[in-house]
Formats: sequence, C-alpha cells, structure tokens
Amino acid sequence: MASLSKAFVVALLIGSIAVSLVAPGAVASPTSPRTAKAVPITLYGSQSNGWGFDLNSISQPGPPIAVTTGDVITFTLFAADSQTHNLVIDLNSNQLQDTGEPHSDTFSSPTTSITFQYTANVTGTFLYICGLHGGALMRGALTVSAPTAPPTDNTLLIVAGVVVVVVIVGAGAAMAMRRKKPKQPPNP
Repeated sequence: MASLSKAFVVALLIGSIAVSLVAPGAVASPTSPRTAKAVPITLYGSQSNGWGFDLNSISQPGPPIAVTTGDVITFTLFAADSQTHNLVIDLNSNQLQDTGEPHSDTFSSPTTSITFQYTANVTGTFLYICGLHGGALMRGALTVSAPTAPPTDNTLLIVAGVVVVVVIVGAGAAMAMRRKKPKQPPNP
C-alpha cells in the first residue's frame, strides 16, 4: 500500500510540473482591444421640422443615433429648408450651444453638404441640436455606449487542463497495472 501512495504522489508531482511547463502564466486574456469605428451619418436639418437621415425622414425629435465610446462620427450636413444651421453636440442637454461644446460650421444648402467630425469620447446620452435655432425644434438623441468587453482566449487554460487529466489518468492506469502484477516469491 505504501508503494501505491508513493506512485500517486509521484503522479501528482509529474502533473504539477507538466502544468507549470505547458501553461506558464496561463491567465485568460483579451484577444484584442476594440478599435474605434468610423461612423458616417448624413443629416438634413429643417428649422420647422427637425432633423432626418434624408429629406423624407425629417422629424422632431430627429432620429436617434447610437455609437460606442471612441467611435469617430463623420456628419454630412444639409439644410433641407435653405436656412442657416449648425450641428452642436449638446453635452449638458440644455438645448443651447455652450462654450466648448463640439459644433460644426454653419451650412445652408439643400444640395451642397459640409462635414463635421466628432469623436465620441464621453459615455452617455446627449442631444444633438441646431446651435442657431436651439433644441426646441431641432434636436435628437445621441447615445454613446461603453464598449463591451472583448472575448477572452482560454486556449492555454484548456490545454493545461487536458494535460492534467491525461497525467492523472496515466498515473491511475499505472497504479492499476502495478496491482495486477503477480508477486514473485523471494529467491532462496
């Protein structure tokens, strides 16, 4: 029985060594960080009707826009009513253009666009408004969500687990084989 215990201890020792060799620092790690996306958005503005993705979808409030933190939004802006407008990311949602809030240059053409680029670096729900006409009629919601966690790569942990199982099964088989060996009588 003592040799059986020794064999089991040796098998566990071999298994421990195998795991430490196969899986040094085997910690689940993210596969890669999320990269920011380029998000193109076309908006048509109208002082009396609001915002829309095209001339036929202008509404009040304007269409909701959803992005992820770090995304870079490129707005292509038209004035459906030929009035002068600008687009403001209203970070405090007070429906006014405040100092320091991101905003486009003015635009007034229904056929010639201007572009405005905004990097969504603050998580939350904000208004986008016309800074010249305020948010009473020309507003919509911009939701910036935190990125979801990337999947983790558990391959190394799985391999280490398989090695441990193989070593334990092998040790158990070796112990069973030793038990089945007939004992030879001692030599005279």
